[in-house]
Amino acid sequence: MRAWDALRTLPVVMFVAACTSPVSAWEGGRPISISPLRSSVAVGDTVRFRVTYDGRPCDCRWVSSDTTKATVDATGLVRAVAPGLSTVIATSRRDQNAKTSAIVDVVARDQR
Repeated sequence: MRAWDALRTLPVVMFVAACTSPVSAWEGGRPISISPLRSSVAVGDTVRFRVTYDGRPCDCRWVSSDTTKATVDATGLVRAVAPGLSTVIATSRRDQNAKTSAIVDVVARDQR
């Protein structure tokens, strides 16, 4: 294969990677997953997210896409701050390319 031929397939590979599910990724060639995939939480309440790799707990670094809506600690415990949506993202500490995410829908306490 010539270098040009390899470059022509790059957009296809990038497109496939961009279309993979946000709730599973790969670590060491095996899938990692998060649970729950989506959670509705009242303001002030908490929910724990868990990530597994090959059926075992995965050591991850956690972040929230919008800390004004929900925060997440180092163990995956999410605290609902204000109504709205936030994405919780977990990145494997062993493989920084292995990421998974879930949606947190924060609702006012009286809406739940």
